[in-house]
Amino acid sequence: MKLQIEKYGGLIPRTEAKLLPDTAAQTALNCNLTAGNLRVFKQTSLERTIAAGVKTIYRRGSIGRPGAVVSGAGYAISGGDYLAKTNAFDGGTTTQWASSQTTTAIDNTAYIGQNFGAGNSKKICKMRLRLATSGNAPTTAMIQRSLNGSTWTDVSEMAIDPTNTGSYQEFTFTSTTAAQYWRLLATSDCQNSGRWYVAELQMVDWVDGEDAAEWLDFVTLCNIAKGCINADEYNRILWTGDADGELKVRGDFGTAGAAETRDATIAKPTAPITATVTPFWAADKSSWAIIANFGLQPGIDCPIDPVTGITVSEDGETLTIRARYPGSYTAASGGIWITDIRDIAINLAGIGIMSPVSNSIIGVAQEIRYKNEAYCTLAGGGVANENEDTTWIPRDFGFTPAYYHAKMNPFDLVITLSLVYAVSLSSRYYCQRYVTDIVEEGDPGQSISTMVEARTGDTVTLALGAAPGGNVENRRIYRSAGSILNNGFLFLDEIAAATANYSDTKQDTELAESMPAYGDPPNEMYGLIRMPGGILAAAGSNKHDIYFSEPFIPCAWPVEYMQTVEYEIVGFGAYGNTLIVCTNGKPELIIGDHPELFCVRQIPVNQACVSAQGICSSRGAVFYPSPDGLVMVSNGTAQLVTEKFFTREQWQELQPDTMIAEVHDNKVFMFTDVGTWVYDPAEEALVTTDEEASALFYEIEDDSLYLAQTTSCVKWEGGTENKTSIWKSKKFSLNRPANFSCAKIIAADYSITTGNVILRLYTNDTLVYTGTIPAAQINLSFRLPVMRKERDWEIEVETTVNIDKLILTQSMGEF
Repeated sequence: MKLQIEKYGGLIPRTEAKLLPDTAAQTALNCNLTAGNLRVFKQTSLERTIAAGVKTIYRRGSIGRPGAVVSGAGYAISGGDYLAKTNAFDGGTTTQWASSQTTTAIDNTAYIGQNFGAGNSKKICKMRLRLATSGNAPTTAMIQRSLNGSTWTDVSEMAIDPTNTGSYQEFTFTSTTAAQYWRLLATSDCQNSGRWYVAELQMVDWVDGEDAAEWLDFVTLCNIAKGCINADEYNRILWTGDADGELKVRGDFGTAGAAETRDATIAKPTAPITATVTPFWAADKSSWAIIANFGLQPGIDCPIDPVTGITVSEDGETLTIRARYPGSYTAASGGIWITDIRDIAINLAGIGIMSPVSNSIIGVAQEIRYKNEAYCTLAGGGVANENEDTTWIPRDFGFTPAYYHAKMNPFDLVITLSLVYAVSLSSRYYCQRYVTDIVEEGDPGQSISTMVEARTGDTVTLALGAAPGGNVENRRIYRSAGSILNNGFLFLDEIAAATANYSDTKQDTELAESMPAYGDPPNEMYGLIRMPGGILAAAGSNKHDIYFSEPFIPCAWPVEYMQTVEYEIVGFGAYGNTLIVCTNGKPELIIGDHPELFCVRQIPVNQACVSAQGICSSRGAVFYPSPDGLVMVSNGTAQLVTEKFFTREQWQELQPDTMIAEVHDNKVFMFTDVGTWVYDPAEEALVTTDEEASALFYEIEDDSLYLAQTTSCVKWEGGTENKTSIWKSKKFSLNRPANFSCAKIIAADYSITTGNVILRLYTNDTLVYTGTIPAAQINLSFRLPVMRKERDWEIEVETTVNIDKLILTQSMGEF
């Protein structure tokens, strides 16, 4: 008779040992049973030391990130100095380096850089240049590296603004090679025909792999989500659960790319914009009037009396322009025809009076008249007075000239205009939003102005108020598309935060994109989670509302996107474009690609969630602990996946309300105050492990699970040695009593040289044999001591070796 085990199953605690399936186990500790094979878990590896009592851990920046500024005066190199090169690396902006070369000699000759020393190569990923003198710089420069200081490799060319001396110009690039020498080589002429002046040059080193990781530990339960901006240069993360109730954000946006934590809420204006309208035609009109082409032959301008000049007066919307012809023109020969006096033209800002002015004003000539004094001198002598000296003649005086004149005498010209607008008044509003140094845009707050009326071409002066300071660098100004605010705001301009006033002269066609959605992150949110499509979700403080961020804008949480569910929210899970809302009642499903289009549906299953930390997500499902067992939500339905393993009473003994869980390698790792279980949905197998954890973190980038254990953070199966696994079979009941005299353990690795297996045999619930099988004996048959014949047998192995088969026989010939 032979008893052979070659398929290893997991635990089914609710089933009696004798009634278990042949492959099931009474004990399955520290073993991976994928495809029925018994593979021993590896030891954990110590990642780092942590404080006691940590409940949340997170690793940020695991694939590398910008590190610290590595510039130093002792490393300075240059292509020639007029002022010392060390000044460019002394940490201050009041000193400066200047190249020895000037003007065109700078191109491909002048450089400033660093030699980090033998054995101290750097993988530079960012340069920050601060110019010293406006205009004294090239417009382009090449970032180069060298292993020996003589042979240089181009890395990236950067464009330089020679006029920017007030801030650092940053240039981020990718370099996969470390080098001892790095420099910035001018690749164009100096703009001011002088030297290249640099106040400061900072170089930032790239930190790879594990060295780049920044671990965050919290003694409170926090929900941390990776930032929702794809290819985020700042490597942002956000979390809820901080002591002050604010949504927090952390990223590489400190000085020289250092990590920094901020409130996700951005400062917003606290007072309305004051808008003042100045009509276009209300400007100083003395500059408008340019009188030409009257009284002379076409193409010959009539001069204006330099003493009298042009005078402009206005009455309401009526404009009177008076000019005097000084009588200085005499025909060289042949004289002129006085009919040309009717060809009078006036230009308003260079545009004729019968044409639109700046698309908003039409000048209508009400009356043009002149007063002559000895109007002209006849060719044959004498003076021709077509009209009395004191008579003002309208433009359409309509005489027929009969004289050929040799000279025009002085006279006055008066033009009266009625200014008529070509477009009607339009109503508009203004608002502003602050923009941070990481280009995040805040809420308009109370900045919306009162309604003003203006025409295209008018100037609207905006008083914006003082800037808030801090990390706010710019203001974005928006203008409404009409008198109804719901029509939306359109982008008008972006200006520096320090600029307190702005003049708007733009036409409607010059406005740009619609103002992005906005809304401050609500205080006291919890359960933060990232969904696909760059959307963040979190529960509100009343425990029924769910807030969503604008896609890819983590600082904007429009209240219009809010959804409300029936039961109190415990936490969230997500897969695909689906958000699973775990509550203290029935779970809810929210599905869609944009918060404006989300659909909410309650899942008809009476399984409440009893632990927020017990919620975890996989590729196509969300798992959470309920009072009855582990629930899996997938494809819009929910099922109790541990029902075949545990009765409700057995499950309650596991204290599911203390559960923390995470999915790793397609298995659900469940840690409670009384034990740890690993559930494999694909194999429908359940095993235990002797590892404990107060917090878990799964890092997708290196497919690793991290555990917080007392004062250590360890990596699951990060070690090289196997753990000790114990697997105990079901209780086999034979047809007749038998004893076994021979055994064989076949390992997965036939060339095994280390490790051992302890074999234990039980009959009638009594241990009857314990034997240690050394590595040399594994894969070979061996004899067992004489034992009584029994009907019920149980086999247990305690092993550090991966096992394929366990065989018990009554004779050697049965192998």
